[in-house]
Amino acid sequence: MKKVEIIKSDGERQAFSRHKVYRSVKRSGAPSALAREIADRVEKEVRPGWTTLQISQRVRKLLQERRPSSSIKFNLFWAMTQLGPTGFPFERYIARIFEAQGFKTFTDEWLQGKCIRHQVDFLAENDQNFYLGECKYHNLRGRKTSVNVVLHYFARFGDLIQGPRSANARRKKKKVQTILVTNTRFTSEAIRYGRCVGQELLGWNYPPRQGLERIIDKHKIYPITILPSFKGRRTIGIFAQEGLILAEDILTQKERLGRLALPSHFLSALKREARQLFEEEKKLN
Repeated sequence: MKKVEIIKSDGERQAFSRHKVYRSVKRSGAPSALAREIADRVEKEVRPGWTTLQISQRVRKLLQERRPSSSIKFNLFWAMTQLGPTGFPFERYIARIFEAQGFKTFTDEWLQGKCIRHQVDFLAENDQNFYLGECKYHNLRGRKTSVNVVLHYFARFGDLIQGPRSANARRKKKKVQTILVTNTRFTSEAIRYGRCVGQELLGWNYPPRQGLERIIDKHKIYPITILPSFKGRRTIGIFAQEGLILAEDILTQKERLGRLALPSHFLSALKREARQLFEEEKKLN
């Protein structure tokens, strides 16, 4: 097939890749045969000048017709950009991700470093490890986390890791680590610097095959914004204040949901979609 040039979310032009469509559909949990079918169909339909957003919308519609739970999961990257407009919901969400992996977490802590006090987005601790964590949230598609961001946080981590809280963890024979988490991708320069200085990074598709999206899929800890009916960035703040940040919270936190002054039809739609996401996945797996 003749090469078709499409437009990325950052305005850059690139050749359409059937393999990228196939891979993204597979990541949503769809079987290989369906992923090939959808990739073939989109390859036939795509036209010069289509945006990656248009392609994503087409793929999602095709998935909705055949495998609704995968259609919801396919929207994960976009859903991550809806955990705003402030960084507060994203920080709470990352804490829940660490909790799902067996950590006890604390958010929005003030800690004394060697030189000054710092506000830290989250701490995560288990019997072997103690993490000092910072989050860099982006609410725009196509925005990447640059090396300047990594440099900034690395300087703060350098002071914090010499502070009393870190020293206390070391006395308990715990490995003290620092981690910078972003909801998008890191630039290649940011990754190169992180590797050079030993700074742990976690973001979309990084580390390779162990990125944020892999952890989310493995533990089924999808953000509440992945549900199609969840719209409006003001709404996420209301939910986050009640500690409702995961899609599964819609099904398990009835008392907290009851405290929200939101329309019953809206909450009913969220519950229906959450059941669709988790119950259909159980049947298919």
